[in-house]
Amino acid sequence: MADNQLCPKCGRRGKVIVQNIYGHKYYYFQHYGFEKPKRHYLGKEKPKSNGDKERPSNLLLEVLRLLKRLSSKGGAIN
Repeated sequence: MADNQLCPKCGRRGKVIVQNIYGHKYYYFQHYGFEKPKRHYLGKEKPKSNGDKERPSNLLLEVLRLLKRLSSKGGAIN
């Protein structure tokens, strides 16, 4: 991105700052000429998902669920 841009919120000069926190990108506009730089929040971009893939079933968890279901019904396990 260009170093010298106009802020979309107030029209002053500055640059766009991107912070990547846990895969989320946060966009800020930082103004020039301040001891403590002032920022305007521009928005957030969520991480891209890998589609709606279902996780493969865990065989151990399925066995434990089956045992729990049998024990709650009073079935004997030999």
